[in-house]
Amino acid sequence: MQEPKFSVTFEYEIGDSTNLVNLSGNPELSLGYSESDFLSGTIDLFDKVHNDDSDIVQDFLSLSLTDSPLTTNLRIRNASGKITCFKVIYEKHLEDNSTVLKLNLLKATLLNRTMEEATSMVNFKAIMENTDDYIYFKDRNHVFTGASQTLVSLCDPAEHWSDLLGKTDYDVFPEEYADIYYRLEKQVFSGSPVAHEVQETLTKSGVKGWVDNRKYPIRDSSNEIIGLFGIARDITEEILAKQDLETALRQIESLRQREKENVYRATVSGTQHILNNLLNQLSLVRIEIDKHPDFDKDVSIAFDKIKNEAKKLVDKLSSVEEIDEENIKKSVYPE
Repeated sequence: MQEPKFSVTFEYEIGDSTNLVNLSGNPELSLGYSESDFLSGTIDLFDKVHNDDSDIVQDFLSLSLTDSPLTTNLRIRNASGKITCFKVIYEKHLEDNSTVLKLNLLKATLLNRTMEEATSMVNFKAIMENTDDYIYFKDRNHVFTGASQTLVSLCDPAEHWSDLLGKTDYDVFPEEYADIYYRLEKQVFSGSPVAHEVQETLTKSGVKGWVDNRKYPIRDSSNEIIGLFGIARDITEEILAKQDLETALRQIESLRQREKENVYRATVSGTQHILNNLLNQLSLVRIEIDKHPDFDKDVSIAFDKIKNEAKKLVDKLSSVEEIDEENIKKSVYPE
């Protein structure tokens, strides 16, 4: 049940600047910061909001007014450095020609659940304690109301699935993993009929894995979303097999490329040897030509041209450093 002492209300004047004008309740109980920390400006509430909830902060600080109080969920980093989940009731109205924003923060884990605990379902325990999948239920404030025993292997502290009841992901997962899981839940609570993603997991013993995670909304008789349920199937073996296959294909391609290079280099070496022998023979011919001043000059010029082209080809073959189709073409075909 909600405890009023854990409720804290911030009141701001917003416009060209944002100024905290009033604070009621005890923020130290839920955030770890004192009232004077906020009123003195030492701590700015909005600086402590999770980066992925910046869209909500932008909405808070816009000048658009609300017709009635609205609710949302917000993640705030407390004085210990950990993320705490809150339900926020907020409204914006005009007061003495100023826009006033009023935020009432309620710690999610201390609120009444928006739906019954899943343990009330018939045969729930038998399902939750025997399934191989990761199954979980959460209320509208991201708080666990049920979970399968398999989930315990990923959660710390937890020994039995019932240990998760009344907690959020940020209470039982490393923050970077809780961020990933929370992101899908925002999609569901924004109206998506299903949120789906292949996500990484980390066991308590530090072993990484992957799941095919799907989350669905739970609605009441008025069609209002009151929570969600999720089913995550372990696909670690599939992911590892795919990674092994990709590694093997890369190795095969590397071997194939290396073999192509070896064949090309051997061909280049043989060609260079043949051309060098030809150049040596042509040089001897040139010597003989020079001994005959009356030798046909046109033939002599054509001879020198052929010899120079052969030498250029040898030089081009020798200068190829990177073996690829384009460089091979450049080394073989004349410009």
